[in-house]
Amino acid sequence: MTVLKLQNNNISGNLPPSITTMQFLQVLHLGNNSLRGELPRSWINSQNLMILDLSYNSMVGSIHPTFGLSLPNLRILSLKNNKFSKGIPSSICQLTSLQILDLSSNQLSGPLPNCLYSLTMMVNNTNFPQPTNSSILESDSAWLMWERNEQSFNVLRGLVKGIDISDNNLQGPIPDQISTLAGLVFLNLSQNNLTGAIPSGIGQLTSLQCLDLSRNHLSGKITTSLASISFLAVLDLSNNSLSGMIPSGTQLQGFNASAYIGNPGLCGEQLPACDVPQKGDKIGEAHV
Repeated sequence: MTVLKLQNNNISGNLPPSITTMQFLQVLHLGNNSLRGELPRSWINSQNLMILDLSYNSMVGSIHPTFGLSLPNLRILSLKNNKFSKGIPSSICQLTSLQILDLSSNQLSGPLPNCLYSLTMMVNNTNFPQPTNSSILESDSAWLMWERNEQSFNVLRGLVKGIDISDNNLQGPIPDQISTLAGLVFLNLSQNNLTGAIPSGIGQLTSLQCLDLSRNHLSGKITTSLASISFLAVLDLSNNSLSGMIPSGTQLQGFNASAYIGNPGLCGEQLPACDVPQKGDKIGEAHV
């Protein structure tokens, strides 16, 4: 068996251990069911698995520290809308063929892994090579949040690469290494407890079209490198603790106030004027 699609049913219970030993399996869709229990600790003979979709279930527990070590060809990993908890293991970075990582709407905590630069297919901004016997996957697709709506994308074209770990409980800074993932088309880290500044090198993500860092605790100024991402169509930095002037340039000035609101110290054309200068301040100098 190479393809198993049982999504959109009412399947309950735990994943049977035998599913991790199906050595020819390439596509596994079990999303939108009533699965419970934990993820298997290992996918022993799953060297050929390319798509693993367990989204919209009620699975619990942690993502095991060795998860991913035996999935060298995995391109799509969707565990969204479950109840997974604890941290994201660094073994996720061993998924070097990964095109889409979606862990959104879980209960994950701890920091983002610093090893994200190891996701080499996301570093590349070129298309994926077609896999052997790709005809069985030609009609397959992945459902992704795109411009705040869930949309379907063909997975073989390799044009959509991204990370969505929104709506969790992640803490700590956004690692600078994320700036090496030049192939990313979307990055959504919203609705977490991330702190620190937006990485100064984020402008290196030249393929980025959607960036959502809203509803965190990010601080400092908006890095000017963000203005150099020419394809950016969706931007949301709202509800953080950012401050200073929104960088000039048509790219960032083209977004309306909703992209920036909820940052009391942020100033710009889209937002109310900066604080009125206090006595003793130089003319034209604003408090932010």
